[in-house]
Amino acid sequence: MIPVLQYRWQLECSCEQAFLVYYGLRNPPENQRQKIPLDNKTAGIIRACDGKQTLGELLKHHKNTALLYDLISRKIVVDQSEKKSGPEDM
Repeated sequence: MIPVLQYRWQLECSCEQAFLVYYGLRNPPENQRQKIPLDNKTAGIIRACDGKQTLGELLKHHKNTALLYDLISRKIVVDQSEKKSGPEDM
């Protein structure tokens, strides 16, 4: 797996806190979860998801977090081959 953020999600930082922010349609039940706070370890992994490194390579340099696997299971972090580039891909 080469992890990347799904196209509707962006990593943003404000006042020492990192968040994943959803910029897509607000469809239930996800409409209440449009901003996900991240711990520093998970934010570091997300920043390193450049589409060039496998998950295994990333985890050699970053400490594994349960939140990362939750993001993968929710299809927020996806394999590069599954990333949609825009609404025309839906």
